[in-house]
Amino acid sequence: MPPGASVAPPRASRVPGLAGSPAPLGLFSRAARRSRRPLVPSPARPSARARAVAASGADALSAAERAELDLRRRAEAVRARLARREDEAAAAERARPYRPWKTKQDDDSIYDLTPEESEVLAQTPEYWAARDRLRDAAFDRTVYGDVLSEFAASVDVAATRETCHRVWRDPAALRRFVPGLERCDPAPDGVCVEAELYYLPFGDARLHELQTLRFMAHRARDEPGVAIHWQSTDGFPCGVNAAFRDADAAADGGGEGGGILTTVELEFYCHLPKALAEREGVMKVALDVEERIAECLGAFATLAEATEMSHGEAGGEGEEDVAWVAAGVAPEGFGLVGADGEPVARDRPTKVSRRAMERAARAFEERAGRKPLTVEVLREMGKATR
Repeated sequence: MPPGASVAPPRASRVPGLAGSPAPLGLFSRAARRSRRPLVPSPARPSARARAVAASGADALSAAERAELDLRRRAEAVRARLARREDEAAAAERARPYRPWKTKQDDDSIYDLTPEESEVLAQTPEYWAARDRLRDAAFDRTVYGDVLSEFAASVDVAATRETCHRVWRDPAALRRFVPGLERCDPAPDGVCVEAELYYLPFGDARLHELQTLRFMAHRARDEPGVAIHWQSTDGFPCGVNAAFRDADAAADGGGEGGGILTTVELEFYCHLPKALAEREGVMKVALDVEERIAECLGAFATLAEATEMSHGEAGGEGEEDVAWVAAGVAPEGFGLVGADGEPVARDRPTKVSRRAMERAARAFEERAGRKPLTVEVLREMGKATR
């Protein structure tokens, strides 16, 4: 600066409140305000090809590329919608109380609940639905009629009263002469039996459905040589009372010695399945039951007389591989020979091999997927012997 020159005073700042401040301070304040403004990136400059396509109005993607893009967008939309549904279902499941079962196969988990869990779940309809399914699976739900049907019949047997009582008392012997009695398993107490009776109405499988009657029975009366009374306690409501007395030898024209000829008086009672009685009529079903009772007494007489002649028990060790086919089961000319060498006939019971029947029943069940009828087992046995 030359000597004697004067220095001009600094310009005052135009910012309010900063009058008299030097200019550099005012410039710094404006720069600071600019620095606090949000930085907005400038849009990328489109390429020359993009500008040319935009100017011409043509699609930048080919038809195949556009279709692929649309497909991807739809897939993403569907995936997002499914994800939302899964999240909503998971949230709803978390909001519900604890339920241990999802399917019928999981119903047994009810038994693993604590008392607190059972108390909570007892307020839900799913709990009682599972309980109903368990009860239906464990118990016979067949509905029986309210009217008690009673039947009476008698037969003379060439055996003592004690032998007749012994045959009626033996569960294994009952399976031999009671038509359709497929299972009669003694209980550990020695008094009760668990029975399963198959009843095919009128013997016609084409028009009628096989009835499976399950029940527990016990000996309500058991007097050797006098009477025996089997009565059901659960399941199929039924009972049978067999009374034994010496037959009148003069009236029957034979019989030597007291008790050689015994009269067996049978009383059978039951409540018929309600659906069967309503569909076929009580009288029609009752007539069919009477025919089965007649077959039963005929088969019983044959078995009791054979037991009397052998002087042995009806269910002795020598009879382990023996099963009796009731009269009327096999048709005429069936061609199957029994264990005694006699052909299986319709007019009398026939003795066959129990093991062979069991093998034939298993073979039929594996092939057909269901339990066979007795006549079907016999037919299977006939095939095996040919």
